[in-house]
Amino acid sequence: MLLEGIIMELSAFRRALRGEDRNAFDSLMNKARQHASSCTVAPLLDPMDAVFLSILVEQQKEISSLCEALSTDC
Repeated sequence: MLLEGIIMELSAFRRALRGEDRNAFDSLMNKARQHASSCTVAPLLDPMDAVFLSILVEQQKEISSLCEALSTDC
């Protein structure tokens, strides 16, 4: 619920984005949603910090997956 509230607060920012940027923003928010339960376990974190950390975890997983697919050290 808290995460959805944050996303609602960012709706004006989202509306100001161009089409492809809006799609990227939506993708980032979906990444944060994947870790919503983890955010509730760490109540000392600022809610926005928890959102950013959730997004970073998902992006790191994507980077690792791409590196593995390319068979390179990242």
